[in-house]
Amino acid sequence: MIAASSVAFQKAQAYVNRLIAAGVTVSAAQRAAVTALASAINSIGVSKFSAVYPFIGESATPHTFDLMGSYDITWVGGVTHGSTGITGNGSSGYGRTGLLPSSLSTTSAHLAAYMNGTPAGGASQNYIAAMTGVGVNLFGIGWFTVGTIEAAGLGVATSAEYCPPSANTNHTGLLAASVNGSRNQQYYRNGATVGSTAAATGTLAGFELYLLAGNSAGSPIVYSNMNMRFASIGAGLSASEMSTLYTAVQAFQTALGRQV
Repeated sequence: MIAASSVAFQKAQAYVNRLIAAGVTVSAAQRAAVTALASAINSIGVSKFSAVYPFIGESATPHTFDLMGSYDITWVGGVTHGSTGITGNGSSGYGRTGLLPSSLSTTSAHLAAYMNGTPAGGASQNYIAAMTGVGVNLFGIGWFTVGTIEAAGLGVATSAEYCPPSANTNHTGLLAASVNGSRNQQYYRNGATVGSTAAATGTLAGFELYLLAGNSAGSPIVYSNMNMRFASIGAGLSASEMSTLYTAVQAFQTALGRQV
């Protein structure tokens, strides 16, 4: 149970009110799902979440809203909005978050995206990403290395530092990565550790994170055709906190009838 006086509860209420103001009919089940998600965020620590995107509603306006209230999305190009969240067209659609990786820490950062679908054409795709040049100082998560591995890089200098370093081809569920107390990267799928790598050695890009594409020094690249149903960005999470986040996000998706 979350206290009505907690910061997370207040943010959840503000988020629901914004949905209603945008014309979304918020059901009792959706309201309860948002409150339960906020309760998990509260238990992990509100300060560890810079942005949380639940993607409730079936149109662009409610899908812009950040539950935490600071980083609403600006949509560009061909993004499809529906009851299951956002889906890229793989060629022009993406979302601008306004959140810079450089606002985080090289030893405390996480990315998480609840994904569904199959990457088209076997090519690489960015789900959430920003970098200083193509593949340089990447802070992102996606289908990388010419479409051969689901991986992440949290300030990696080159692709050799992607995490996990070996084959990982699971595209669906909660895909996440974290650095927590050091620069050693951990990659998770559905709350369980998939792999880790030695320390990333790059810097954190001073360019905003894009959803469904990568931001390469201000230019969108390597678009995604995948469906995204939740995303969060923030400080580093421990393995137990990642497990808590997955349990909460899966319950949230189940309550909305869109779990994978």
